[in-house]
Amino acid sequence: MPKPGMTGICLKTEVAELLRTKAKEANMGINDYLTAFLMKTPLKRSSEPENVGSNPTGPAKNKTLQAKASRNRLYQKSLEAQSSEN
Repeated sequence: MPKPGMTGICLKTEVAELLRTKAKEANMGINDYLTAFLMKTPLKRSSEPENVGSNPTGPAKNKTLQAKASRNRLYQKSLEAQSSEN
């Protein structure tokens, strides 16, 4: 049974291992890594603003995810800068 606020998904063993490896290399947890990865390529949306209540996770949670993704992008950029210096 997943913890409250969480959900379970089934992945092939190879996919789960790859996610763990990539997240560990980025010094991130799997959830943060997936969030950053998925937010890296934004969905194509119309230019109209989103209606209040149309976000199933709620506006506050969405802003939290956006903030995490933003921090993760900054972290990835700093890693890229460090690797290009070496």
